[in-house]
Amino acid sequence: IDLRYEAQNLEHFQVNFRNVKAVKFPTPLRPFVTREVLVETYEESVPVSSYQQAGIPVDLKRKIARLGINMLLKMIFVDNFVHADLHPGNILVQGANGLSSSQEAQLQQADICDTLVVAVPSSLCPLRLVLLDAGIVAELQAPDLRNFRAVFMAVVMGQLHVSSLLSSVFKLLMTHKVKLESNFASIVFAIMVLEGLGRSLDPKLDILEAARPFLLTGPVCPP
Repeated sequence: IDLRYEAQNLEHFQVNFRNVKAVKFPTPLRPFVTREVLVETYEESVPVSSYQQAGIPVDLKRKIARLGINMLLKMIFVDNFVHADLHPGNILVQGANGLSSSQEAQLQQADICDTLVVAVPSSLCPLRLVLLDAGIVAELQAPDLRNFRAVFMAVVMGQLHVSSLLSSVFKLLMTHKVKLESNFASIVFAIMVLEGLGRSLDPKLDILEAARPFLLTGPVCPP
């Protein structure tokens, strides 16, 4: 493991999302970044899983779900640079009101893997997602990205459930022992995980509708 790569990924994401206030990444603190040690800013936040519990305002859940889906779609179809480890433990929330005082007390100190998360006492910043652990990223070659956009567009036009379709595709691949390029697989899994998380917050979340503007206005892949 060379943690300098994760620092580079964080800086790359910061450039990609420099105009998106709703998404934030920790900042590597150079020159304290080495192969063995990564020092970065501490982002005071609440784990996104905390907003899956009962009692959280529905509108807040919907906003967080939409932020997550739009973030992923931008990574895939605009930047072609995707965080490939987007499980809920790596997604935090800043600037969200909606937790009761008792819920905030429960969240005041929680261990998420090797990350200590402390609840935000008040909403001091805009609602946004903070992404951790950017050591694994995925990028598609131009032909693969072009094919992926075409498949996704076909799914959008057909109004199918993305996660169900992708799950079926994976089952077919395993049944017939067909190898899938690792970056492609990572992106597919990211979609399945984020859509599942989004639907747990907002059962009416429509990733296909959210994808339309990205598919119609995204950059054209070179031949």
